[in-house]
Amino acid sequence: MNGQLPKKITQLRKSSGGVLLNGMIRFLEPEKLEPILKAGYRRKGTSIPFAITAFGDILTWEDDKYICKVSFRHGKAEVMASGADYFFEDLDEDPQYAGKCFETTLFAEAVERLGVLSDTECYGFVPLEILGGPADVEHLEKVPYREHLQLLLQFGGSITQ
Repeated sequence: MNGQLPKKITQLRKSSGGVLLNGMIRFLEPEKLEPILKAGYRRKGTSIPFAITAFGDILTWEDDKYICKVSFRHGKAEVMASGADYFFEDLDEDPQYAGKCFETTLFAEAVERLGVLSDTECYGFVPLEILGGPADVEHLEKVPYREHLQLLLQFGGSITQ
C-alpha cells in the first residue's frame, strides 16, 4: 500500500457518489489537488490529497497511516485519524463529532444562503480571514477553490509540519 490510498477511501469515494456529509466533503482525484498541496504544504513523508471540504480544507492520506486536514485558511495541518477504518463511520454516526471536525453548522447555513457548490467551488470568506475578515455566513461567497487556495497561500504562506 506504500504511496497509495487505502481501499477504504477508494471504495467510499465510489460508493458515496463522491460526497460525504451532504456535500461538506467532496472526493477528488489526487491530481486535482496535488499542485496546490505541493505549493503550500511542506512536510517530510508521503502526502496524498483525496478530498476537499466545502471551506477549501484538503484531506490527505499521510505516511500510509494518517488522515489529515490541511487548512490554508487557518495556516495549519492536523491529524484527524490514525487509519481509515473508522473515521468516516464516526463522521456519519456522530453529528457532534462531524461538526467539531468540519464546521457542519456553518456549512448548513452557507448552503441555505448561497446554494449547493459546483465541483470547482468552495465557500470562501470575503474578505479573507487571514486579512481580518469575519468568519460568519454573511461574509461567505462561492469561489473557485483553486484560485481561493492560491490567494490564501499568497497571503498566509506555506504550512510546514
